[in-house]
Amino acid sequence: MASLRHIHQLMNERRVVRLADGRVATIMRVDTWFPENDTQVTVWTADNSGRGLAQVERVELKDVVGRGEPALAGVGAESVETVS
Repeated sequence: MASLRHIHQLMNERRVVRLADGRVATIMRVDTWFPENDTQVTVWTADNSGRGLAQVERVELKDVVGRGEPALAGVGAESVETVS
């Protein structure tokens, strides 16, 4: 699982990240609630059917497993660098 600082760095650099279910996404927003220390990450994922179609959803911080490599159209990457 990535640290909160690293998640913010990836968001600010507009890097593509790999989610636990294998999809690649771009982080759009990070929300942390205190004192529970619960963090939700809002991500944008491209749809396999072509440009312009996408899905925005919230995932748990633990579901962001590493940095992803964007494919040609920004969909489906094969390599991932795990963050710790």
